Amino acid sequence: VLGASEEGCSALSSDLGRSRTEAQAEIEMVLGEIDVQMKNLRSWMRPEPQMTHALLLPGHTEVRREPYGVVLVIAPFNYPIFLGLVPVVGAIAAGNTVVLKPSELSLRTEEWYRSKLAPMLSQDTCQILTGDVNFTTALLSLRWDFIFFTGSPRVGRIVSRAAAEYLTPTILELGGKSPVIVDASVSSVVEAAKRIISGKMINAGQTCIAPDYVLVHRSKHKAFVNQLVRCCRDFFGKDPRQSADYGRMCTVTSAERAGLLI
Repeated sequence: VLGASEEGCSALSSDLGRSRTEAQAEIEMVLGEIDVQMKNLRSWMRPEPQMTHALLLPGHTEVRREPYGVVLVIAPFNYPIFLGLVPVVGAIAAGNTVVLKPSELSLRTEEWYRSKLAPMLSQDTCQILTGDVNFTTALLSLRWDFIFFTGSPRVGRIVSRAAAEYLTPTILELGGKSPVIVDASVSSVVEAAKRIISGKMINAGQTCIAPDYVLVHRSKHKAFVNQLVRCCRDFFGKDPRQSADYGRMCTVTSAERAGLLI
């Protein structure tokens, strides 16, 4: 990952209009996860002694962690490197073999996986497979020992139904609504606006926990709206389209949908 980080940052910038800072942060979070796993893996692997029931004496009881087997990781488009590789790191650390399917919507990042990262990985440990929606559907029809999916609730239901066919355990990290409440007790509307705009505008709002809407006390409404506008201008200038820090939506469809909401 470190050896291909420059190309990874360029891919993120191409797919999502990421600033250098945001792109590098995504790479750094993956490296941080690897560091955490390496530092703690030995202690995590140790068997945990448990109290033994009297009927089982003189036996010994302990909890041992074992690999699931072959893990399928389906990564999303919005944080294609972080949300693709962090589950892979955990799965490999736990002794599993992994198949990673990057999002077909992040074209440059998908190519980065295929051309830069895949050749560095042992095919016996992790394989990176790319393809469209039909290819992903075909993957889900196979029997896996564990599935890790990050994406929308709609697709999460599809993954869940496919996993149920073989009673495959899953982790579904799905999107949802994240309201923010600005009540009468808020002492600094300026600070609230800065934090909300920052959380919302990172990655052009394409974050599963980004603020979706704000519930504002009547007494704070006017001042809050004014501060939101000011914060946007402070962060991105009068014309955000010219700002290197203003991200882009991954697809035309997403941009058009956002336009309709506005």
